[in-house]
Amino acid sequence: MLERVGYRVLEATDGVDALRIAEQHLDSIHLLLTDIVMPEGVNGRELAARLQARNPKLQVIFTSGYRADIAGQDFCLQERQSFIQKPSSSQQILEIVRRRLDS
Repeated sequence: MLERVGYRVLEATDGVDALRIAEQHLDSIHLLLTDIVMPEGVNGRELAARLQARNPKLQVIFTSGYRADIAGQDFCLQERQSFIQKPSSSQQILEIVRRRLDS
């Protein structure tokens, strides 16, 4: 869906894979769209923290089937971060992606 409207997408299977991919493309990544809960030892919050530490301008959109207030007791959005709950429509995702990139 994102590619159909002109965005370049780098897809990862889990947090570890995302870190590996980001290592190769960090300067060209402007936005991270990640689930909060992921397999393989690196969850979405950890992934975002690591990537934003290396690129403070990186925009982040977290998603989850859980509401943000129960996704983690200490979960709170930082600057340049948003949350969209699953299920979400293509239109909702496109709108939040555009808002994050424009901010």
